[in-house]
Parts: sequence; C-alpha cells; structure tokens
Amino acid sequence: MNDPVHTPEAHPGSDPGEGHHEEPWRDRNLWLRFVLMLLFAVVYWLAQFAVGLTALIQFGFAALTGEHSAPLHRFAAGLSAYITEVIDFLMFQSEHRPFPFNEFPEKQPAGAAAAHGAPRKKASKK
Repeated sequence: MNDPVHTPEAHPGSDPGEGHHEEPWRDRNLWLRFVLMLLFAVVYWLAQFAVGLTALIQFGFAALTGEHSAPLHRFAAGLSAYITEVIDFLMFQSEHRPFPFNEFPEKQPAGAAAAHGAPRKKASKK
C-alpha cells in the first residue's frame, strides 16, 4: 500500500537510512494525521447518530405515506459514502481527507433508476 506519510517522497531530501524509520513518532505529518483522526472519530460518532435519525424519519415517512422520501434517500446515500470515506481515513486505508477538507461525496442511491420516487409494492395477502 502506498503510504505518503512513511515514504521518502513525503520527506524531500531525506534518505531512508538517515534515521527516519528509526523514529517515526517524530514525523509531523503523522501527528497531524493523529489530530485529524481524533476530529474524524468525533465526526464518525455524530454520523452514527445521523444514520439512526435518518432511518427513523425514513421509516416514519414510509409508514405514513407508503413510499420513501426521495430527498431523504439521496441524503442517506451521500451520508453512507461519507461514512465510508471517514472509516477509510481512520483505518489508514486512504490518505484522502474527507469533507470538509474535500468535497462531500455524491452517491446515487441503490436502485435509484428503478425506485426513484416509486411507491413500494404492498405485499399481497393470500
């Protein structure tokens, strides 16, 4: 995996044999990432709350109207993509810094072409 924090390219003019790998805890980029990880851990916690709230609202909408809310469906898809970016950053799977450092991800809801605003089929009782 490419890890710009620990590659010689991340430290121009440094030789891997100059002690960089002997004391990685001195790497400023690593400590900056640590601070960002703390920030995004809080964001992740808040996002979990948003997922629960969104699910409850979507359920209430579906229970009252018989169909899902298309705007809420799009929001949920974007939130899902954002949480994936946050988790990837926290778990060192990506160096891509999530929103607000980059654009908020846009993701089409699953089955958007077929189910966009379409009412749910009611189960037939036999």
